[in-house]
Amino acid sequence: MTLLRCELRGGPELFEGGIASDLANNVQVEAEGSWDQFTTNVGAGRSVIIQTDSLTTGSLPQVGTPCVQVRGQRSGLATPPVVTAGEIRTSCSNSDRPFMQAPVEAETSTSVTLLGFAIDVSNAQWEDINGQPIPTLAAFLNAITPATTNAAGVSVGGTLVKVTFDSGTNLVRQAEIED
Repeated sequence: MTLLRCELRGGPELFEGGIASDLANNVQVEAEGSWDQFTTNVGAGRSVIIQTDSLTTGSLPQVGTPCVQVRGQRSGLATPPVVTAGEIRTSCSNSDRPFMQAPVEAETSTSVTLLGFAIDVSNAQWEDINGQPIPTLAAFLNAITPATTNAAGVSVGGTLVKVTFDSGTNLVRQAEIED
């Protein structure tokens, strides 16, 4: 078996002990460099791929980090969703409850779609942009707008919503309109 060492330095690859065409299935490879992507669970078995770029602040979490907060921008409509991180933090201020905050992409009579995931908010506590309770699901859904395209053909983002999951059951505990 050929041992091919590939060192990624943000530029052209450096191959020692072989050439690029030696890469194939079942060939042992040693790689050195930095990791620029990870997958994070955002509640109820939903995963998002997080990638970094030269503008990302914070560092990638270590394996087993109990809570990771990522602020970023969705990159296209891939499944699972891919988010380019603007900021990564490995401490949480949300009592370590998983949450997701994103613009609403679609809604039904019981759910909102965030990052491509339809999330049932029918049994949540609903809050308006000022943190005040919204009494009914219908009132909450009337207060949000999914992403759309206006008459000029310009994309208009949906209302920013944060859903917090109950750690024990992965059901939505709270749905809040954010600014």
